[in-house]
Amino acid sequence: MNYKRPENIQDLRTFLGILNFYRRYLKDAAKNQALLHEYLKGSKKKDKRKIQWTDEAEKQFEKCKNDLANATLLSFPNSELPLSLFTDASDTAIGAVLQQYENSTWQPIAFYSKKLNDTQQNYSTYDRELLGIYLSVKHFKHYLEGRTFTIYTDHKPLIFAFHQKLDKAAPRQARQLNYISQFSTDIKYIKGENNIVADMLSRVTEVSSIDYDQIADA
Repeated sequence: MNYKRPENIQDLRTFLGILNFYRRYLKDAAKNQALLHEYLKGSKKKDKRKIQWTDEAEKQFEKCKNDLANATLLSFPNSELPLSLFTDASDTAIGAVLQQYENSTWQPIAFYSKKLNDTQQNYSTYDRELLGIYLSVKHFKHYLEGRTFTIYTDHKPLIFAFHQKLDKAAPRQARQLNYISQFSTDIKYIKGENNIVADMLSRVTEVSSIDYDQIADA
């Protein structure tokens, strides 16, 4: 996972949020994150202040990042378990996480992130979020074919898009909606603050997807 060191408090808060999401898989999480949490003391939710990194804090960040990468190898696809696809889009990239519900929690199977080209970056929020779902479904096609799964998005207008007539949509939107509908029309809204994994991935320039076949061959 090529996740750059956070430059400001808001970015660090996002990173710590993803660690918290998978905290049950991270050994000694509280101890390993202690220095990073010190930066959040007295800060506001969208604090853009630059972080003055110490060598020790930077080492802790690298360890947390590596622990997170290792934690994602814990879950293997099981066709008997409920499946979900969480997606998000930022101004410059899209991100998604494919998960299955096991042991009373959502566990990651694979991640996906893709940088948007110049044209796509000029799309409306609606079109970027729709593109994010479309590309994520295409990317995870081999996992999703023949499976029942739920798509989660933090962009509420997309919930209604799958229940309107396609002739009301622009041609590109209609093509993407039609493709997605071949796999699932079960799409649900999730608050952005709860969609933290996909949100983080949509802000990462490059993420190495976890390929189950590659893992099996390792």
